[in-house]
Amino acid sequence: MSGFNTILRENIYPQDLGSEDHVKPVKYPYLQLGDKLIKLHDAFINTNSEQITLAEAQGAYKVVTSKELTSEELQAIVAAKKGIDVQELDGTELPVNEISLTFDEFCCIVAEFKNPHLESKRLWDILSHSLQRVIGWALPRSQLLPIGSGGSEGGGGGGRDVYLGGCVGRRVTWREDMAVPTLLKHGLTYFNPTAPTCSGRLLPMEAVLMEHSRVLLFVITDTTRGVSAMALACHYIGLGCNVVLCVQMLTESSLVDGEQLSRQALKDYNRGRSYLTDQANRDQIPVFSDIQEAVECAATKAQAR
Repeated sequence: MSGFNTILRENIYPQDLGSEDHVKPVKYPYLQLGDKLIKLHDAFINTNSEQITLAEAQGAYKVVTSKELTSEELQAIVAAKKGIDVQELDGTELPVNEISLTFDEFCCIVAEFKNPHLESKRLWDILSHSLQRVIGWALPRSQLLPIGSGGSEGGGGGGRDVYLGGCVGRRVTWREDMAVPTLLKHGLTYFNPTAPTCSGRLLPMEAVLMEHSRVLLFVITDTTRGVSAMALACHYIGLGCNVVLCVQMLTESSLVDGEQLSRQALKDYNRGRSYLTDQANRDQIPVFSDIQEAVECAATKAQAR
């Protein structure tokens, strides 16, 4: 609070504060620990449940690590959950749809199996020290990289493969219904701006994730006005980003938040859609009217980069 008062009183920037203001700088500001935890959480929450099955965890694990769990690793997880020895599972079908995992347990599985480990180490011991293992995984094991150098995983800013941009609303469910399952099937990461951890405003962290995403997918549906989404899409097209568009024109039967739009409103909102489409065509940005086709195009572009 003392530093905050100094900023207001002297009209200075936070970076101008010094040790005399009792401010302690972040020791390693370039570590992407928070982003890796968010990536773990993004992969976990797609089921809208506090727990996921081991079968669902296999897909989430692939999204986070770009690797698949081996049969030996699956056996170790099942044995640890059942409290039995791995040898007792030989020759039996693994109940991957019956085993449930919490977020902590999922984090531990990623921390344990993402890097080479000792075969003799029991997974049960790992699950009992969850947070410590997650922090140990998220911190880099190699020499620290200088600011701006970037890592090999997801880009220097810790971005995603695909940003799921465009219209939002209570009746806008294309992300959960089409985009997320398709991207998970291809083993791609994504950023969902409608997730519970995000606000309705474009926060700095969200903007950074957008700018470090390989592909920006913007979907303008026929059930929303889409003004802010179109402006954002236009902005990133102008910046020369790798954008994929899906633009659906409003019709006289379109309802926006349960409201029947006037003829003049339809004309105005569709004019904005036409302007956006024209700009995209000039910049050779792919434009679709079908959402699934746009998602598949974004996935293909993300895999090709």
